Amino acid sequence: RAVLLGLLVALFCTAAFGQSVKEIPVGGERVVPISEQLKSLPLPAAEKEQALKAFASHDLITVEKILVRAIEADPKSSDLLLVAARLFFLDRNPANAAIAFKKAEKIKPLTPPDRFTLAMAYMGIGKGDWARPELTRLATETPQSPLYPYWLARIDYDKRNYAAATGRLRGVLQTNPAYMKAWDNLGLSLEGDGKLDEAITSYKEAVRLNREQKPSSAWSPLNLGTLLTKMDRLKEGEDALREAVGFNSNLGEARYRLGVNLHRQNKDDEAMAEFKLAVEFDPSAPEPLYALGRIYRSRGDEKSAVEAFEQFKALKKVKRGE
Repeated sequence: RAVLLGLLVALFCTAAFGQSVKEIPVGGERVVPISEQLKSLPLPAAEKEQALKAFASHDLITVEKILVRAIEADPKSSDLLLVAARLFFLDRNPANAAIAFKKAEKIKPLTPPDRFTLAMAYMGIGKGDWARPELTRLATETPQSPLYPYWLARIDYDKRNYAAATGRLRGVLQTNPAYMKAWDNLGLSLEGDGKLDEAITSYKEAVRLNREQKPSSAWSPLNLGTLLTKMDRLKEGEDALREAVGFNSNLGEARYRLGVNLHRQNKDDEAMAEFKLAVEFDPSAPEPLYALGRIYRSRGDEKSAVEAFEQFKALKKVKRGE
């Protein structure tokens, strides 16, 4: 979920911190940078100046505190609530963003960009069922946009309704065949439905399109490499996973998957190096520690194996909330 929220926030950061009016592909509406929105808010001059300076230095917490105080004094100001909601979303606080958007909506209807951000806030807290009606409404209002059915397909996928996700994504790609993320998620949906050869074809198209993007994402080659590894097509899988690492060398998941691939090729020295990097880049992930423990044990290094397994068990307890 943290990765998803980071990707969602990235959709809006350019427009939020831009120096001039930017475009966000949501409902065809322009979105004014928050620095400009702050200037028009009903705030005392000193507080407005403080908020602008804090925002310019990306100190969102200070801006949020100023806006919260202003909202407490004027709870019926939709302008204050909307700017606060957008700030909360940028600050990776989707729960507060959703609350502020819903309060603002009681005063006046949300614009399509704000309704979409509300839906993404719901996604950020794992409430796809709450996001679905917002996205359905947007899709009905703007049937030519591939964005909303794409996210509805993401919800279908999360619910393991792979056939529905596949149908939506094929429709999206008929409208926009260059939509890289739709190809990638179509691959995930086909893989979930057991249609592995079709999934590989979809992933490969996503990888091809991904190479043309700047910056390129690690996720499409990572998904392709992971599936190829599962299918024992190890050299192809290794090539795809090395491409993923090339796009994002600090992505722990990519390092881990590459390690799994190398281990299956009996390249344990290289695999251990990847597992150690996976632990370094994502200390919360237990799987690389388990993989390291198994290799240590196979080599007779029981002390290191026990240490890795104990760390693995501790992280699993944290993930279970124990």
